[in-house]
Amino acid sequence: MKLINFLLIITLLFIGNTAFAQSSKAAAKAVKKTEKLNSDITSENPDLALNDSQKEQIVALHTQRMAEIADFKKNNSSKEEIKAKSKELNKAMNAKIKTEILTPEQAEAQKAYRKKMKGQKGAKGKKGKKGKKKKAAKAASMEG
Repeated sequence: MKLINFLLIITLLFIGNTAFAQSSKAAAKAVKKTEKLNSDITSENPDLALNDSQKEQIVALHTQRMAEIADFKKNNSSKEEIKAKSKELNKAMNAKIKTEILTPEQAEAQKAYRKKMKGQKGAKGKKGKKGKKKKAAKAASMEG
């Protein structure tokens, strides 16, 4: 009986620990994405940095979105369905961030940063250096 109780406790601790690790991983990813957004905005104008309240709201949205995608993945095996749902959730989250959390000035700074980065990306080509190397390696392997 003591052995069964001991095994049950160990099992519960393992399951709880795994769930906590996954949720803390999602939270860390959400914080990283929020800091990226903040650096994008402040690169255009340092005075427009996100305040703590905005950061908390954005982290919560990212975490919620990741949880919704994970739940959807559990119930759907089709990659196309998962990709479509993920795209839908991303659009909704980004719209909410832009309209409800960011100030108009911050939203404009983010838009300007993205436009600038898109222009730089276009100058390099869609895949940049890595894509060219992979293409060349693939072509070489097909020839030989």
